Amino acid sequence: MTLPVQVGPATITINRDDRVVICQADGRIEADGDEGFFARDTRFISGYGLWINGRTPVLLNSSPVQFFSARFEFTNGVSIDEAGSIEPHSIAIRLDRSLGGGVHEDLDIVNYGRRAVRLTIEIAIESDFADIFDVKRHAIVRRGDLNSRWFRSRRELRTAYNNRDFHRELVVRVERADSPPQFANGRLVFVATIPAKGAWHTCVKWLPITSSGRRPTTLECNAVADAPVDIGAARLPRVSIDTPNETVRHAWAQAARDMEALRLEDPTFERGVFIPAGGVPWFMTLFGRDALIVSMQGITGYPEFAAGALRRLAGLQATEDDPERDMEPGKIPHEVRHGELAQLGILPYTPYYGTHDATSLYVIVLSYLYQWRGDKSILARYLPNVEAGMAWLDRYGDIDHDGFQEYRTRSSHGHYNQGWKDAWDAIPEADGSVAGVPLALCELQGYAYDAKLRLAAIYDVLDRPEDAERLRHEANALYERFNDAFWWESEGTYYLGLNGKKRPIQTVASNAGHCLSNGIARAGRAGCPPIAGRRHVVGLGNPDTLLGARRLQPVQLSHGHRLASRQRDDCGRVPALRVRG
Repeated sequence: MTLPVQVGPATITINRDDRVVICQADGRIEADGDEGFFARDTRFISGYGLWINGRTPVLLNSSPVQFFSARFEFTNGVSIDEAGSIEPHSIAIRLDRSLGGGVHEDLDIVNYGRRAVRLTIEIAIESDFADIFDVKRHAIVRRGDLNSRWFRSRRELRTAYNNRDFHRELVVRVERADSPPQFANGRLVFVATIPAKGAWHTCVKWLPITSSGRRPTTLECNAVADAPVDIGAARLPRVSIDTPNETVRHAWAQAARDMEALRLEDPTFERGVFIPAGGVPWFMTLFGRDALIVSMQGITGYPEFAAGALRRLAGLQATEDDPERDMEPGKIPHEVRHGELAQLGILPYTPYYGTHDATSLYVIVLSYLYQWRGDKSILARYLPNVEAGMAWLDRYGDIDHDGFQEYRTRSSHGHYNQGWKDAWDAIPEADGSVAGVPLALCELQGYAYDAKLRLAAIYDVLDRPEDAERLRHEANALYERFNDAFWWESEGTYYLGLNGKKRPIQTVASNAGHCLSNGIARAGRAGCPPIAGRRHVVGLGNPDTLLGARRLQPVQLSHGHRLASRQRDDCGRVPALRVRG
């Protein structure tokens, strides 16, 4: 069976906090694509180009250096100056980009030729201040007013965007230039005479000004190869593993680096608390489900994730009812956005609450963190939040009061699907059609079951035996209902869910695997091959169908997204490993 995989053009992506730069391999940013410099869901730079004496330099090599930095090496092709032809490949051009609160560019040019050369260096920067959702759908809409001014004495190009209460500004500042900058025809222009064996340098800073109105700080010159700790980025605690398997060691180290790259910085949090973003590049913001699942999976090595997720999400837990945001009291949010469409109310992401499983996961993660740390003060701090979440499960999570957890959006811009597979067509019937709402997915029942048992255990610690017994009774009743209604005997797995007509969705899917982790799968059924994943397509997109099934989802890989290149289906084993903190 062939899976259609489309790989886009080669790009370089660097990021830090909610800032992302996506560019071509030669550093260019194409104005008509989905590249650019993004901060807080707004594209501050939509076009970038570099010219030397009217020609683009010849790219030799380029690569990210750290997650927040990249280097581009060029030379000259055929070119001339006032003295005649310049020897090809006699000029070395290095462009370094490092990302802090803004972007710091170091442009260094060295003349290895036998005579002095006169160079006109031009940098073009365009700004459209497009919302990230417009960029993703390749439909840029100018809703506000845009203007630019060049301040010669300050060596600054300031571009401002205003639309009602939404204000953003980009300041492009030239520093440490070996020749004075000019601004003409939409370009920064430097004229430099570089002697034989001589060098020329400038720094150019991209400073995005968001709702705070403050100018961000950038890194210093030559920070491209610095370690994260050297640039002020808090590092994850050092947790190593002992294993003779070198592949596993490298995978662990890379995973730790990737998690550092996904850290959202919050000035109100101490350095040891981490909040992970959803993913690079389009999801560099807080997602409830993603943050909580990372917290569960990383609890043994990095409980800081759980502490950060619980703390941040507690402040965003719903206290009111707002249908347009799929918001109900006690619900944990799905996604927070800060761009124009969200701030002006065109999209409901301030935050948006269209996820079902995040509320159950919040309860579960509190239990995980307590089990790891044994600190009863954590339970006291977040007990009101988990009790509000459990009240939401009982009152709103079961839409039709049939004893199962379901979802259905109430928003005109809401997500049709609100489980961990939230694409609009992610839950197919056997014939490939989209299942109707309200949808009761199998994993939602498992998460609710696990949440009830874990809150019961918390009540045991807090000496509330009656509440603990009540929740255990509710969990056991859900366990029996689920195993009676969801078990698909002929396939040896659980139905994907129940559709809006309460009929089983006869699609074998990896969702059933969640029922193993949350414990709702009945003993004796966990070893059935479909649940164990032996027949599943693993590693691309939503791994939701069996080999030979009627429906497979095409996958397009975007900038900076990474997939596992190899999966094992031979029940292979690796040597035992030990985790050391």
